[in-house]
Amino acid sequence: MNKLISLLFLIIINLIIISAIVDINYQPYQSSDIITIQDLKENEKLNLKNHGSDKIDITTNSADNSINNFLISHQHTSNFKNNLFNNNNNNNNNNNNNNNNNNNIESIIVYFNNNHLKGKFSKSSKKSTSILSSKYPTLIEPIIRIVVNFKEGSKEIEMDEFSTIKTMTFNQTLNICKILESVLDSSIQPCSSNQSPIFDNLLHMGLIPNTMNPPYLLNNNNKDTILKPVNDISIKRQRIIQSSKFNQKEEEKQNEKLYLELFNSNSYLNCLSIFNHHKLCNNLKVSYSIENSYDQLLGFTLTINKNSIEFNEKTLINTNKLTIKYNPISTTSSTAATTTTTTLTLLNADKRKEIYKLENSKANKLEEIIDNIETIKGDNDDDWVILKLDHLVKKSGFHRELIVNVTLKPPLRDTVPRVCKLMVLENLDQGIFVDRYEVDEIERFGGPKVVIYQLIDLEKPSTSSTQNFVSIIKQFNTTSSATQDIQLTLPIHLRYQNPLFSNNGDSNTFRQSIISSPQIYVSCESTNSVLNNNDNNNNNNNNNKNSNDNWNLITNYNLLDDNSKSISINVPVGQLNDNESVKFYTLLVTVIGSILVIITIFITHKKNLLQKKK
Repeated sequence: MNKLISLLFLIIINLIIISAIVDINYQPYQSSDIITIQDLKENEKLNLKNHGSDKIDITTNSADNSINNFLISHQHTSNFKNNLFNNNNNNNNNNNNNNNNNNNIESIIVYFNNNHLKGKFSKSSKKSTSILSSKYPTLIEPIIRIVVNFKEGSKEIEMDEFSTIKTMTFNQTLNICKILESVLDSSIQPCSSNQSPIFDNLLHMGLIPNTMNPPYLLNNNNKDTILKPVNDISIKRQRIIQSSKFNQKEEEKQNEKLYLELFNSNSYLNCLSIFNHHKLCNNLKVSYSIENSYDQLLGFTLTINKNSIEFNEKTLINTNKLTIKYNPISTTSSTAATTTTTTLTLLNADKRKEIYKLENSKANKLEEIIDNIETIKGDNDDDWVILKLDHLVKKSGFHRELIVNVTLKPPLRDTVPRVCKLMVLENLDQGIFVDRYEVDEIERFGGPKVVIYQLIDLEKPSTSSTQNFVSIIKQFNTTSSATQDIQLTLPIHLRYQNPLFSNNGDSNTFRQSIISSPQIYVSCESTNSVLNNNDNNNNNNNNNKNSNDNWNLITNYNLLDDNSKSISINVPVGQLNDNESVKFYTLLVTVIGSILVIITIFITHKKNLLQKKK
């Protein structure tokens, strides 16, 4: 009977979802593309040649015609006259509530970083993992995040000082989910009852301060970035969820299959890429595409605003010649023409930019300078290096300890004594939480500082909880280029899982909770500046002791082993099939225990009476 009721409920929910699908008109009136090509080999110059009626070739001046590493960056912007967040359905009863929730949304960002240690980019480049992109820094494992930015004061991001963080309502999450499904053409919960192979359930979106510069979680040059504790409720927060689907795959080919699903033939995202374009896009596709297949997709960022869509992708191609193909866009009488502009920028080894305007199949050189073109940073003696990283969980049961052992190599030029802080940023899924009062007590007795970015309800089960980010911070001193061994311990707790029925005796007695691989930051000051800051703090008690922390993400790694990766914890799940037997044996034990207590009391009382008579 319970199964039948659950099935009917799912059918009703799916019918409601199908009737409320967002019908978005993806016909922009204006679009622009900036394609940037950079040769990673030194002392070479990129050459451009108009080839044929619809192709442009990019080669180098290499005499041996060797294979080069080309870094390709593509930025696309489409502008729309209609509001992409509004529902165009005729169901006015549901639309009023949906549109009110959608009006609170300012932007939705889908961020995928595939620049990981086992990728071809990290292995093939001489500069190795020290190469840093402002959007796609080198990480231990691939990650994908969804970030939703709401208006100031929206109920979706409210968090009072003495209340606990609440999950968004089903309708609030459904609006975000429908917009994403219409763009990505991928099943996402709770819009779909099927579990997505890529995205986690959006009902578990947590909160994060916008000073952490989501989705990249990099320092944005403000001194108060990253470090914003839970009790600072003045800062605006954004909803965020980080998928654990990618980093749980052992083989890189499995990861490739997953992110290629995002560029399937029905996906609007596919029409924005210069690599994965297809004929079904018609007049929605980009005007130019690269015929070469990329060796590694380093990442992409898709930002959906009310009246625009911004898309950025970065890839690595190993070849001796790049070919750019012109794709004529055909318009019909039923579709309005779109004004498009495409700019090609070549970055040579001497960092000089050659800028071309692409018109039809020709490239005309320009003298103007175009901003916001992203470059990369190469080897730097001022970079920290992670020589070793152990990321593991100890103890058993529902109360465990997360252990992080880090071995750091300071910069080669680091000869001045400095006071530094190490920060390990952890992402815990909805099945794991940290007790704020417990970690505060540990810090009081000399333990590391722990920063929690959202208020956490200790009693909620996993199904009604959110993901959360937690930082562990420890201070250390550096006096030379000697390595630093730092150990951090964080007490964590597992949430109770909802019980389930097992079918045909095939019981799932465990569910997995995931702790993603960490991001590690460092902040340093010279000893003299620390002394001066301490004097200033003594003179002014209102100064924030963390105001001078300037966190820099460490992206330079030695080859790390599996101990540095994400952690999967098996959490026991109650079996509803055992409900009757548990009730019976619980009642039986309770009755037997009660009888034993009564007998013990009777015997003890009788002995006392006998002793008094004697």
